[in-house]
Amino acid sequence: WCEIGGLAAAAHVLNRLGGVSINFEGDIAVGVDGVSVENYELTGTKISISLRSLIAELPVPFDEPFAIEMRLSGLSEENYDLELNNAEAVSYSKNELNSLPIFIYPDGRILLKQSN
Repeated sequence: WCEIGGLAAAAHVLNRLGGVSINFEGDIAVGVDGVSVENYELTGTKISISLRSLIAELPVPFDEPFAIEMRLSGLSEENYDLELNNAEAVSYSKNELNSLPIFIYPDGRILLKQSN
């Protein structure tokens, strides 16, 4: 039952928090799905976030990129510019930031998923 309980707990945490959860009002950040939140900052309507892939540091990492959900909460304005890992900022509504897919690459890059 230990393995089943662990998997059930992990599924519950992912369901509640997503792969990355940052609450600016509560000043708390949690990386769940193989990601560490290194830094996060809110200045006016600019959000800067630095994430690190822990899975890329494994001796035998994965070989395909995968998507995780990033959830940002505790925001009061309607629109924000999000800068992830020093990449060019992208504009999002507060609603979009409630559940935003991001890509984790085998080489450690973490990028915003943008539709063409």
